[in-house]
Amino acid sequence: MIDKADYIFGMSGNTHKKEYHESFKILIEEICPESDDAGILALKAFLGNWKPEESLQLPFWKEISGTHGKWVAFQLENERGFIHEREAVKKSWEAYLAKKEYEKGISIIDGQIHSLQPQYSQFKFDSGASLVSFNEKAYESYGKKRGANAPISVDDEFKSSTALKYLFRSKNQRIKIGDATTIFWTEKDSPIESFMGVILNPQNNETNNVPVQKFLEAAKKGNKPEAVEYDGGVKTYILGLSLNKARLAVRFWHVCSVDQLKDRIGRHFNDLQIERYSDKDIPFPGVWHLLKETARETKDISPLLGGALMRSILEGANYPLNLYNGVLNRIRADQAKKDKSTGKQIQNVTYLRVSILKAVLKRNYKMEVPMALDLEKKISLICWGDCLLFLKKLRRML
Repeated sequence: MIDKADYIFGMSGNTHKKEYHESFKILIEEICPESDDAGILALKAFLGNWKPEESLQLPFWKEISGTHGKWVAFQLENERGFIHEREAVKKSWEAYLAKKEYEKGISIIDGQIHSLQPQYSQFKFDSGASLVSFNEKAYESYGKKRGANAPISVDDEFKSSTALKYLFRSKNQRIKIGDATTIFWTEKDSPIESFMGVILNPQNNETNNVPVQKFLEAAKKGNKPEAVEYDGGVKTYILGLSLNKARLAVRFWHVCSVDQLKDRIGRHFNDLQIERYSDKDIPFPGVWHLLKETARETKDISPLLGGALMRSILEGANYPLNLYNGVLNRIRADQAKKDKSTGKQIQNVTYLRVSILKAVLKRNYKMEVPMALDLEKKISLICWGDCLLFLKKLRRML
Protein backbone atom coordinates (compact mmCIF):
# COMPACT_ATOMS: atom_id res chain seq x y z
CA MET A 1 0.00 0.00 0.00
CA ILE A 2 3.07 2.21 0.19
CA ASP A 3 6.00 2.28 -2.23
CA LYS A 4 8.17 4.41 -4.50
CA ALA A 5 6.59 6.28 -7.42
CA ASP A 6 8.20 3.86 -9.94
CA TYR A 7 6.06 0.99 -8.65
CA ILE A 8 2.84 2.84 -7.90
CA PHE A 9 2.65 5.01 -11.02
CA GLY A 10 4.82 3.00 -13.45
CA MET A 11 7.03 6.00 -14.27
CA SER A 12 10.42 7.27 -13.14
CA GLY A 13 10.77 10.86 -14.31
CA ASN A 14 9.96 10.58 -18.03
CA THR A 15 10.85 6.88 -18.24
CA HIS A 16 8.22 4.13 -18.30
CA LYS A 17 8.57 1.44 -15.61
CA LYS A 18 5.79 -0.90 -16.71
CA GLU A 19 7.28 -4.02 -15.09
CA TYR A 20 7.59 -2.18 -11.75
CA HIS A 21 3.94 -1.12 -11.88
CA GLU A 22 2.78 -4.63 -12.80
CA SER A 23 4.76 -6.17 -9.93
CA PHE A 24 3.08 -3.76 -7.49
CA LYS A 25 -0.38 -4.69 -8.79
CA ILE A 26 0.40 -8.41 -8.49
CA LEU A 27 1.63 -7.93 -4.90
CA ILE A 28 -1.57 -6.10 -3.93
CA GLU A 29 -3.65 -8.96 -5.36
CA GLU A 30 -1.58 -11.51 -3.44
CA ILE A 31 -1.95 -9.61 -0.16
CA CYS A 32 -5.64 -8.73 -0.56
CA PRO A 33 -7.15 -11.26 -2.98
CA GLU A 34 -10.69 -10.81 -1.69
CA SER A 35 -11.84 -7.94 0.46
CA ASP A 36 -14.83 -5.65 0.86
CA ASP A 37 -12.82 -2.99 2.68
CA ALA A 38 -13.43 0.45 1.15
CA GLY A 39 -9.74 1.35 1.21
CA ILE A 40 -8.59 -1.82 -0.56
CA LEU A 41 -11.38 -1.57 -3.15
CA ALA A 42 -10.47 2.06 -3.87
CA LEU A 43 -6.79 1.18 -4.31
CA LYS A 44 -7.55 -1.70 -6.69
CA ALA A 45 -9.85 0.55 -8.72
CA PHE A 46 -7.09 3.16 -8.98
CA LEU A 47 -4.49 0.61 -10.12
CA GLY A 48 -6.92 -0.87 -12.67
CA ASN A 49 -7.62 2.50 -14.31
CA TRP A 50 -4.25 4.22 -13.97
CA LYS A 51 -2.18 5.05 -17.08
CA PRO A 52 1.53 5.62 -16.36
CA GLU A 53 1.86 8.52 -18.84
CA GLU A 54 -0.64 10.48 -16.75
CA SER A 55 2.06 10.73 -14.07
CA LEU A 56 3.62 13.66 -15.90
CA GLN A 57 0.53 15.75 -15.18
CA LEU A 58 0.68 15.20 -11.41
CA PRO A 59 1.59 18.20 -9.21
CA PHE A 60 5.18 18.03 -7.89
CA TRP A 61 5.96 15.05 -10.13
CA LYS A 62 9.67 15.93 -10.30
CA GLU A 63 9.93 15.86 -6.50
CA ILE A 64 8.16 12.53 -5.99
CA SER A 65 9.79 10.60 -8.86
CA GLY A 66 13.27 9.81 -10.15
CA THR A 67 16.44 8.65 -8.40
CA HIS A 68 15.70 10.63 -5.25
CA GLY A 69 11.95 10.08 -5.36
CA LYS A 70 9.77 9.97 -2.29
CA TRP A 71 7.60 7.24 -0.83
CA VAL A 72 3.92 7.40 -1.79
CA ALA A 73 0.94 6.32 0.35
CA PHE A 74 -2.80 6.31 -0.33
CA GLN A 75 -5.53 8.01 1.64
CA LEU A 76 -9.30 7.91 1.28
CA GLU A 77 -10.97 11.26 0.84
CA ASN A 78 -12.29 12.77 4.09
CA GLU A 79 -10.29 10.28 6.21
CA ARG A 80 -7.24 11.18 8.30
CA GLY A 81 -5.45 7.81 8.28
CA PHE A 82 -3.73 6.07 5.38
CA ILE A 83 -5.11 2.99 3.65
CA HIS A 84 -2.19 0.84 4.79
CA GLU A 85 -3.10 1.70 8.42
CA ARG A 86 -6.64 0.27 8.16
CA GLU A 87 -7.35 -2.85 10.25
CA ALA A 88 -8.41 -4.91 7.21
CA VAL A 89 -5.11 -4.17 5.48
CA LYS A 90 -3.08 -5.04 8.59
CA LYS A 91 -4.86 -8.39 8.92
CA SER A 92 -4.36 -9.15 5.23
CA TRP A 93 -0.64 -8.33 5.54
CA GLU A 94 -0.23 -10.54 8.62
CA ALA A 95 -1.99 -13.43 6.86
CA TYR A 96 0.24 -12.94 3.80
CA LEU A 97 3.41 -13.04 5.92
CA ALA A 98 2.19 -16.11 7.83
CA LYS A 99 2.08 -18.08 4.56
CA LYS A 100 5.70 -17.31 3.78
CA GLU A 101 8.06 -20.18 4.59
CA TYR A 102 11.54 -19.68 6.01
CA GLU A 103 14.41 -22.01 6.74
CA LYS A 104 14.52 -23.17 10.35
CA GLY A 105 17.65 -22.86 12.44
CA ILE A 106 19.28 -21.63 15.65
CA SER A 107 19.21 -17.86 16.16
CA ILE A 108 22.35 -16.19 17.51
CA ILE A 109 20.13 -13.98 19.68
CA ASP A 110 18.71 -16.59 22.06
CA GLY A 111 20.09 -19.95 20.86
CA GLN A 112 16.58 -21.23 20.12
CA ILE A 113 15.19 -22.65 16.87
CA HIS A 114 13.25 -20.09 14.82
CA SER A 115 12.33 -19.20 11.27
CA LEU A 116 15.49 -17.44 10.06
CA GLN A 117 15.67 -14.21 8.06
CA PRO A 118 17.82 -14.89 4.95
CA GLN A 119 18.92 -11.26 4.55
CA TYR A 120 19.32 -8.31 6.89
CA SER A 121 17.52 -5.04 6.21
CA GLN A 122 19.06 -2.12 4.34
CA PHE A 123 19.19 1.32 5.92
CA LYS A 124 19.16 4.62 4.09
CA PHE A 125 22.75 5.77 4.50
CA ASP A 126 23.55 7.63 1.25
CA SER A 127 22.98 4.81 -1.27
CA GLY A 128 21.88 2.31 1.38
CA ALA A 129 23.76 -0.06 3.64
CA SER A 130 23.21 -3.03 5.92
CA LEU A 131 24.39 -3.49 9.48
CA VAL A 132 25.22 -7.14 8.72
CA SER A 133 25.92 -8.43 5.21
CA PHE A 134 27.93 -11.10 3.40
CA ASN A 135 28.29 -9.93 -0.19
CA GLU A 136 31.45 -11.92 -1.11
CA LYS A 137 32.31 -15.61 -0.87
CA ALA A 138 35.38 -14.71 1.20
CA TYR A 139 33.07 -13.58 4.02
CA GLU A 140 30.99 -16.77 4.02
CA SER A 141 31.70 -19.93 5.99
CA TYR A 142 30.87 -23.62 5.64
CA GLY A 143 28.91 -23.08 2.45
CA LYS A 144 26.34 -20.83 4.13
CA LYS A 145 24.84 -18.00 2.08
CA ARG A 146 24.00 -14.43 3.06
CA GLY A 147 22.23 -14.14 6.43
CA ALA A 148 22.78 -17.80 7.26
CA ASN A 149 26.32 -16.80 8.34
CA ALA A 150 24.83 -14.76 11.19
CA PRO A 151 21.40 -16.36 11.70
CA ILE A 152 18.68 -14.28 13.32
CA SER A 153 14.97 -14.99 13.59
CA VAL A 154 12.51 -13.22 11.30
CA ASP A 155 10.78 -11.57 14.26
CA ASP A 156 13.99 -10.34 15.94
CA GLU A 157 15.38 -8.96 12.69
CA PHE A 158 12.13 -7.17 11.92
CA LYS A 159 11.86 -5.63 15.38
CA SER A 160 15.49 -4.47 15.53
CA SER A 161 15.61 -3.08 11.98
CA THR A 162 12.25 -1.33 12.37
CA ALA A 163 13.43 0.31 15.61
CA LEU A 164 16.69 1.45 13.95
CA LYS A 165 14.83 2.90 10.97
CA TYR A 166 12.54 4.80 13.31
CA LEU A 167 15.54 6.24 15.20
CA PHE A 168 17.31 7.20 11.95
CA ARG A 169 14.23 9.25 10.98
CA SER A 170 13.81 10.83 14.40
CA LYS A 171 14.63 14.50 14.92
CA ASN A 172 15.00 14.19 18.70
CA GLN A 173 16.86 10.90 19.02
CA ARG A 174 19.47 11.29 16.29
CA ILE A 175 22.43 13.60 15.76
CA LYS A 176 25.04 13.66 13.00
CA ILE A 177 28.62 14.57 13.86
CA GLY A 178 31.07 14.38 10.97
CA ASP A 179 30.53 11.11 9.12
CA ALA A 180 28.99 9.41 12.16
CA THR A 181 25.30 9.27 13.03
CA THR A 182 24.54 8.83 16.72
CA ILE A 183 21.18 7.46 17.86
CA PHE A 184 20.04 7.09 21.47
CA TRP A 185 17.14 5.88 23.54
CA THR A 186 16.21 4.97 27.12
CA GLU A 187 14.93 1.67 28.46
CA LYS A 188 11.58 3.28 29.35
CA ASP A 189 9.82 6.58 28.77
CA SER A 190 11.92 9.43 30.15
CA PRO A 191 11.85 13.20 29.56
CA ILE A 192 15.60 13.16 28.97
CA GLU A 193 15.09 11.06 25.82
CA SER A 194 13.58 14.06 24.01
CA PHE A 195 16.58 16.33 24.52
CA MET A 196 19.48 13.89 24.91
CA GLY A 197 20.81 14.93 21.50
CA VAL A 198 21.09 18.55 22.65
CA ILE A 199 22.88 17.39 25.80
CA LEU A 200 25.38 15.36 23.76
CA ASN A 201 25.93 18.09 21.18
CA PRO A 202 24.48 21.41 22.41
CA GLN A 203 24.07 24.32 19.99
CA ASN A 204 23.91 28.03 20.87
CA ASN A 205 20.17 28.51 20.48
CA GLU A 206 19.24 25.14 21.99
CA THR A 207 20.87 25.75 25.36
CA ASN A 208 18.32 28.53 25.92
CA ASN A 209 15.77 25.75 26.36
CA VAL A 210 15.12 25.73 30.14
CA PRO A 211 15.22 21.91 30.75
CA VAL A 212 18.41 21.59 28.67
CA GLN A 213 20.07 24.56 30.36
CA LYS A 214 19.15 23.33 33.84
CA PHE A 215 20.41 19.84 33.08
CA LEU A 216 23.75 21.08 31.71
CA GLU A 217 24.27 23.53 34.56
CA ALA A 218 23.47 20.84 37.13
CA ALA A 219 25.73 18.33 35.39
CA LYS A 220 28.59 20.82 35.41
CA LYS A 221 28.17 21.35 39.17
CA GLY A 222 27.58 17.66 39.89
CA ASN A 223 24.05 18.32 41.15
CA LYS A 224 20.72 16.66 40.46
CA PRO A 225 18.68 18.58 37.84
CA GLU A 226 15.59 20.22 39.32
CA ALA A 227 13.78 21.61 36.26
CA VAL A 228 13.06 18.23 34.65
CA GLU A 229 11.34 15.05 35.78
CA TYR A 230 14.50 13.18 36.67
CA ASP A 231 15.17 9.49 37.20
CA GLY A 232 18.90 8.91 37.40
CA GLY A 233 18.63 5.13 37.37
CA VAL A 234 17.09 4.85 33.88
CA LYS A 235 19.41 3.12 31.43
CA THR A 236 20.42 4.99 28.28
CA TYR A 237 21.69 3.39 25.08
CA ILE A 238 23.90 5.31 22.67
CA LEU A 239 24.97 3.91 19.29
CA GLY A 240 27.33 5.59 16.83
CA LEU A 241 27.28 4.38 13.21
CA SER A 242 29.00 5.46 10.00
CA LEU A 243 29.04 4.22 6.43
CA ASN A 244 31.86 1.85 5.45
CA LYS A 245 31.32 0.94 1.79
CA ALA A 246 28.21 -1.30 1.74
CA ARG A 247 28.03 -1.77 5.50
CA LEU A 248 27.34 0.30 8.57
CA ALA A 249 30.37 0.44 10.85
CA VAL A 250 29.75 0.68 14.60
CA ARG A 251 31.87 3.61 15.82
CA PHE A 252 30.83 3.16 19.44
CA TRP A 253 28.18 1.47 21.59
CA HIS A 254 27.64 2.77 25.09
CA VAL A 255 25.20 1.78 27.85
CA CYS A 256 24.95 3.75 31.08
CA SER A 257 22.45 5.22 33.51
CA VAL A 258 21.19 8.79 33.23
CA ASP A 259 23.23 9.60 36.37
CA GLN A 260 26.42 8.26 34.78
CA LEU A 261 25.72 10.20 31.60
CA LYS A 262 25.14 13.39 33.63
CA ASP A 263 28.38 12.95 35.57
CA ARG A 264 30.52 12.32 32.49
CA ILE A 265 29.03 15.21 30.53
CA GLY A 266 29.56 17.39 33.60
CA ARG A 267 33.19 16.33 33.82
CA HIS A 268 33.67 17.08 30.12
CA PHE A 269 32.38 20.65 30.45
CA ASN A 270 34.42 21.18 33.62
CA ASP A 271 37.55 20.10 31.76
CA LEU A 272 36.74 22.59 28.99
CA GLN A 273 35.82 25.45 31.31
CA ILE A 274 37.80 28.69 31.17
CA GLU A 275 36.79 32.26 31.84
CA ARG A 276 34.58 33.65 29.07
CA TYR A 277 35.78 36.93 27.60
CA SER A 278 32.59 37.85 25.72
CA ASP A 279 28.97 36.81 25.34
CA LYS A 280 29.89 35.23 22.00
CA ASP A 281 31.98 32.59 23.78
CA ILE A 282 29.93 29.38 23.98
CA PRO A 283 29.40 28.17 27.58
CA PHE A 284 28.53 24.60 26.50
CA PRO A 285 30.32 23.92 23.20
CA GLY A 286 29.01 20.93 21.26
CA VAL A 287 31.18 18.18 19.81
CA TRP A 288 30.90 19.73 16.36
CA HIS A 289 32.11 23.10 17.69
CA LEU A 290 35.24 21.38 19.00
CA LEU A 291 35.90 19.39 15.84
CA LYS A 292 35.71 22.51 13.67
CA GLU A 293 38.68 23.97 15.56
CA THR A 294 40.95 21.19 14.24
CA ALA A 295 40.70 21.94 10.50
CA ARG A 296 40.50 24.90 8.10
CA GLU A 297 37.39 23.46 6.40
CA THR A 298 34.86 20.95 7.68
CA LYS A 299 35.72 18.53 4.87
CA ASP A 300 39.25 18.28 6.29
CA ILE A 301 38.12 17.07 9.72
CA SER A 302 39.26 13.50 10.39
CA PRO A 303 36.30 11.14 9.87
CA LEU A 304 37.40 9.08 12.89
CA LEU A 305 37.89 11.99 15.28
CA GLY A 306 34.18 12.60 15.95
CA GLY A 307 33.58 9.03 17.11
CA ALA A 308 36.76 9.00 19.20
CA LEU A 309 35.84 12.29 20.90
CA MET A 310 32.28 11.15 21.60
CA ARG A 311 33.61 7.91 23.08
CA SER A 312 36.01 9.77 25.38
CA ILE A 313 33.13 11.95 26.66
CA LEU A 314 30.74 9.04 27.25
CA GLU A 315 33.32 6.75 28.87
CA GLY A 316 35.26 9.42 30.76
CA ALA A 317 38.42 8.29 28.95
CA ASN A 318 41.34 10.39 27.71
CA TYR A 319 40.65 12.77 24.85
CA PRO A 320 42.09 11.72 21.46
CA LEU A 321 45.48 13.37 20.89
CA ASN A 322 44.42 14.19 17.33
CA LEU A 323 42.13 16.79 18.90
CA TYR A 324 45.04 18.43 20.71
CA ASN A 325 47.41 18.28 17.74
CA GLY A 326 44.75 19.52 15.34
CA VAL A 327 44.14 22.65 17.44
CA LEU A 328 47.87 23.37 17.76
CA ASN A 329 48.26 23.07 13.99
CA ARG A 330 45.36 25.49 13.43
CA ILE A 331 46.95 28.01 15.81
CA ARG A 332 50.22 27.83 13.88
CA ALA A 333 48.51 28.00 10.49
CA ASP A 334 46.51 31.11 11.43
CA GLN A 335 49.40 32.88 13.16
CA ALA A 336 50.28 35.25 10.31
CA LYS A 337 46.93 35.37 8.51
CA LYS A 338 45.07 38.64 8.02
CA ASP A 339 41.43 39.39 7.28
CA LYS A 340 41.18 40.29 3.58
CA SER A 341 38.47 42.89 4.15
CA THR A 342 39.95 44.70 7.17
CA GLY A 343 43.65 43.90 6.87
CA LYS A 344 43.72 43.05 10.60
CA GLN A 345 45.42 39.92 11.89
CA ILE A 346 43.09 36.96 12.41
CA GLN A 347 42.87 35.85 16.03
CA ASN A 348 44.53 32.46 16.11
CA VAL A 349 44.37 31.78 19.86
CA THR A 350 40.62 31.70 20.53
CA TYR A 351 38.42 30.88 23.48
CA LEU A 352 37.43 27.46 22.10
CA ARG A 353 40.96 26.49 21.10
CA VAL A 354 42.35 27.30 24.52
CA SER A 355 39.43 25.43 26.13
CA ILE A 356 40.31 22.31 24.14
CA LEU A 357 44.03 22.50 24.99
CA LYS A 358 43.22 23.02 28.66
CA ALA A 359 40.81 20.04 28.67
CA VAL A 360 43.36 17.66 27.12
CA LEU A 361 46.15 18.76 29.47
CA LYS A 362 43.89 18.43 32.50
CA ARG A 363 42.34 15.05 31.67
CA ASN A 364 45.12 13.26 29.80
CA TYR A 365 48.15 14.59 31.75
CA LYS A 366 46.55 15.55 35.10
CA MET A 367 47.99 19.06 34.79
CA GLU A 368 46.59 21.90 36.87
CA VAL A 369 45.63 24.58 34.34
CA PRO A 370 43.99 27.83 35.58
CA MET A 371 40.66 28.97 34.13
CA ALA A 372 41.71 32.63 33.89
CA LEU A 373 44.75 34.89 33.74
CA ASP A 374 46.98 34.47 36.81
CA LEU A 375 48.81 37.76 37.37
CA GLU A 376 51.21 36.07 39.79
CA LYS A 377 52.71 33.94 37.04
CA LYS A 378 54.84 35.15 34.17
CA ILE A 379 53.24 32.71 31.74
CA SER A 380 49.62 31.62 31.88
CA LEU A 381 47.54 29.49 29.52
CA ILE A 382 45.07 32.36 29.09
CA CYS A 383 47.80 34.97 28.68
CA TRP A 384 46.87 35.69 25.09
CA GLY A 385 50.01 37.56 24.10
CA ASP A 386 52.46 34.85 25.20
CA CYS A 387 50.21 31.82 24.67
CA LEU A 388 52.10 30.51 21.65
CA LEU A 389 55.39 30.48 23.53
CA PHE A 390 53.74 28.58 26.38
CA LEU A 391 52.24 26.03 24.00
CA LYS A 392 55.61 25.41 22.36
CA LYS A 393 57.11 24.67 25.78
CA LEU A 394 54.22 22.34 26.60
CA ARG A 395 54.70 20.50 23.32
CA ARG A 396 58.36 19.84 24.13
CA MET A 397 57.36 18.55 27.56
CA LEU A 398 54.85 16.10 26.02
